This record gives sequence, structure tokens and C-alpha cells, in this order.
Amino acid sequence: MKNLIDMPIGKLERILDSEVSLFIRKKYSDGESCRCYTCGMVMGIKEATCGHWISRRHRGTRWDVRFLRPQCSICQGRGGEQERFRERLVQEFGEELISEVENSKSNMALHSRVWLAEKIEYYRKIRMGD
Repeated sequence: MKNLIDMPIGKLERILDSEVSLFIRKKYSDGESCRCYTCGMVMGIKEATCGHWISRRHRGTRWDVRFLRPQCSICQGRGGEQERFRERLVQEFGEELISEVENSKSNMALHSRVWLAEKIEYYRKIRMGD
């Protein structure tokens, strides 16, 4: 972890993005393929992307795995199909939680190098356990 802490925050964020993306795609897969959360298309894990209901620029929800799901490149190209994504999340979590998250998404969350490095290590350990 020492080497991670010495990296610039932007690089740590990109590494964590990759680790979380892989985690999400595997979590919602059968080991080889997964289904797009918004349109239902089946695709290989490597072809899937990690869809964010709320834009990644909102750091407070960027790595909140409750709101990340596999998506196909078509839905990603359509801005992530945010309305359909939200509808599905409401079915899973209820309107109250989703509205609460929407109302707080602009709260600026700044993550330290230590926090980012710890999250990277956490998801790497999960991946190595696969």
C-alpha cells in the first residue's frame, strides 16, 4: 500500500475506478456474462461497462457500489440511460433512499490518498479471492 499512497490522487481514482468496475461486472455475472441493468442485453464481462446512476464527477457516490451496475456500451453511449437506471434502483431500494441520495449528491466528498489506497487494496483482495 505504501506505493499507492505516493501516487497522485487522480491516478488513485483511476485505479479505484478500474477495480470497482471489475468488481461490479463480476458481482452481477454468472462468471462469464452479465446483463445490462438498463436494457437487459447479455454480454461478456469484458464487454460490459460499469454504469453509474449518478455521474462520476460526484465523488460522494462515485464508488458507492449500491448504485453501480453493469451496462452495455449502447446504454452508456446514451448517457447511461439515467431515467431507466433510476427506475430500477427505486424498485430495488425504494423512492425514499433514491431521493435522499439525489438530494445529497452535490455534497462534495474529497477522499484522501489513504482512503483511496485502502479501497483499492480492499477490491484487489476480493478479486484475488475469485
